[in-house]
Amino acid sequence: MGRHSTNRTSAPTFSSAERRKAAQEGGYGTQTRRLTSENARDIDCCCLTLSPCETPLVSKEGYLFDKEAIYEYYFTKKKENKRLLKQWKADQAAAQLLEDQRKQDTDEAKLEEFRKTNMTGSLLDDEARASTSSSASTKSTDDITSKMKVDKVFWLPQNTPSAKESSTRPSQQVRCPITKRKLILRDLIEVHFTESGSLSKSNLSGRKSGERYVCPLSGKQINNRTRCVVLPDSGRVITREAYLKTVKPEGRDPFTNHVLLPERVIELQRDSTGFAAGGGTVVAVKKKEVMLVG
Repeated sequence: MGRHSTNRTSAPTFSSAERRKAAQEGGYGTQTRRLTSENARDIDCCCLTLSPCETPLVSKEGYLFDKEAIYEYYFTKKKENKRLLKQWKADQAAAQLLEDQRKQDTDEAKLEEFRKTNMTGSLLDDEARASTSSSASTKSTDDITSKMKVDKVFWLPQNTPSAKESSTRPSQQVRCPITKRKLILRDLIEVHFTESGSLSKSNLSGRKSGERYVCPLSGKQINNRTRCVVLPDSGRVITREAYLKTVKPEGRDPFTNHVLLPERVIELQRDSTGFAAGGGTVVAVKKKEVMLVG
């Protein structure tokens, strides 16, 4: 038996060191791993397709989308919303028709009950009373038979198990797939990355984003670890450091010379990592068999 607690294998309990060792060597228990920037998407990748954008567009919240992907998403959702609205109107019409039919049946039942209650012997002779009684019994029998037949017809709408009908009119707004806010296509801004001048255009496709793009003001390389902003007028992507030191004090877009308001500047959203400097706590968790020590 060793002196330190890590090597104490004769203890009756399973120590945390032994538990970690069993998880690493035997694959027992829950295994966690903090994700690094290598597991995050590149700065020029679409939030929908996770592939490099052909024509990048950025939303007001700073999320990057490929033009083809976001347009396809938008019009697909538009078509789906129209289908849901049409289905909702049909369900409302069917529910109204069923309600009218129930009301009509209730009124007829009340009228029949009123006639039976106010029927006296002085108004009808024995033969009329007998015929009325026989017709009423025949009608009642027919009603019961028809009701039994209807109850057995399981494919009718009132007999089929269906989802709970929603009385809320479906919204026709298309929402952003990331923020769930209203998506307006005209608010999307086309983004222009500055390619590295040391690489030829034919070699750009096979390189990582950190080797493909640079900041046009500072000349520093841009990757998924760099905090970047988009200038709304020109659509240029620059580092946040260059914006704070060069662009913000001047108050003008250096590429268009237009007045630039700070609230219009868009900061590109990056994928978080499992470290404090990555802007979040992204951890991969894999659950495996649990070792039971008796």
